[in-house]
Amino acid sequence: MADHPIILSIANQKGGVGKTTTVVNLAAGLARQGYRVMVLDLDIQANATHILYRPLEEDEPSLAEVLLEDANLDETIFESNSPGVWICPSGETMVRVDLALAGVLGREEALKRALEDSETASTMDFIVIDTSPYLGLLTVNALVASDQVIVPVSCEYLPMLGLKLFLGTIRTIQRRLNSGLNILGYLLTMYDRRERITFDVERTMKNHFKELIFSRPIRINTHHKVSPSRRQTIFQYEPPSGRGVEDYTRLTREVLQRLELPESVESSETPNQTETQPDAPNEAAPKQQEESTVAADVTESPTSDTSTTPETSDTVETSGDSDASNTLETEQAAEASVPSEPAPSQSEPPSTPPVSSPSSPQASSPTNAESNNADSSPAKPDNNTT
Repeated sequence: MADHPIILSIANQKGGVGKTTTVVNLAAGLARQGYRVMVLDLDIQANATHILYRPLEEDEPSLAEVLLEDANLDETIFESNSPGVWICPSGETMVRVDLALAGVLGREEALKRALEDSETASTMDFIVIDTSPYLGLLTVNALVASDQVIVPVSCEYLPMLGLKLFLGTIRTIQRRLNSGLNILGYLLTMYDRRERITFDVERTMKNHFKELIFSRPIRINTHHKVSPSRRQTIFQYEPPSGRGVEDYTRLTREVLQRLELPESVESSETPNQTETQPDAPNEAAPKQQEESTVAADVTESPTSDTSTTPETSDTVETSGDSDASNTLETEQAAEASVPSEPAPSQSEPPSTPPVSSPSSPQASSPTNAESNNADSSPAKPDNNTT
């Protein structure tokens, strides 16, 4: 990373094009890649402050006091509710900054001087500035202090018309106040394929600005309207597979590619994570040892070999039982067809094991019944003849 932070403004003189949404989610996206990011809220509406921090009280210090009263910027920097992101908030006093700066010497460089004197700002990797929706002294201060600017353009007709005036202001600042200011790219927002105007704006922008157009637009998404009410970035509100997460992850990667920076860096939390990583194997080691011991006992134990034998023998016996039961059913059906033998076949309990050896008394009982019947049947004719 460079010796000084990269200062990036998100600016357009037209309101409602997604400046604050891009500031908040791009800052969160950069922080997710391990970069230290600070947001400066120069918007008089203080929307970024409401999302990342909270509304300020009347007596709380804000960025307005830094610009007007030369207050220390470090005293107005707070940790936001998005991990890895800090914020210098804005309040109601920001409304009067434009008029108050008009009579100040060096009014265009007030923010630049405040950043140069800040120790906290020098420790950041990125400083992302949210600007007001007009070309006043606040927006000029942001552009004078910045290294790069991203211009969000919603896929509508009117925002595209205002680009001519805004680009003229940027060229003036590049000539007179900040020769190092560079347009990093134009970002198409509120991209809706269902509307024909979307393709018209996209085609016109690509014809004029060509490779300066970011390759992937920010698609229209109702979650961008709901997440601020929860004071969350899109990364906190949506699941990882969400449309907004996907769009701003790709924007983050493309911004880093255009700046020729690595896609991710080791954050300040990385050493703590690496220190705790060895604990996981140590906790799992006793479990692995127990599992290996149990596996060894099972392998060495003689019962492990015999445990599978009954299963095989049971299978064989089961198949034998099924064949024997089929044979018994056939014999019983044949015996049932004889009129003289219905009672013995019905009186036999179904639970008698027919698979027993032929020598068993249960298997021989039907034969004895037949012999008894055979002995008693010829005795009747003798009585009748007599």
